[in-house]
Amino acid sequence: MSSASAHDPLFHIALPEHWTAALATGEYAMSWRRPTFGDVGFVHLSFRHQLARTAKRLYRDVASVMLLEIDAARCDGAVVLGPATDTADEHFPHLYRPLGLDLVARATTWTRGPGGRYQLDR
Repeated sequence: MSSASAHDPLFHIALPEHWTAALATGEYAMSWRRPTFGDVGFVHLSFRHQLARTAKRLYRDVASVMLLEIDAARCDGAVVLGPATDTADEHFPHLYRPLGLDLVARATTWTRGPGGRYQLDR
């Protein structure tokens, strides 16, 4: 495992209800869709080029999600790259600390587009 660069944009896909809960408590408690940070000890993140694949694989039954852009510079070295569970050829960033709201640079609603696919416009 190696550390991610503080210059690489990082993202987390959240269910809208999990993001709403985070806004109320001040901290995002999930690792991804099901397990919590407390269950696994890290938050699953993605690089921009991994987002569409991640959304297709894990959120294909959800009409819209929250796309959280994480400020990697504020993560204080807590982001570590690890192999994907389905292939050792690709590595994903993992945040080994709670995801406080101060780490979220931007939160936007991401809705599936034509053909039911999540696509990035920006």
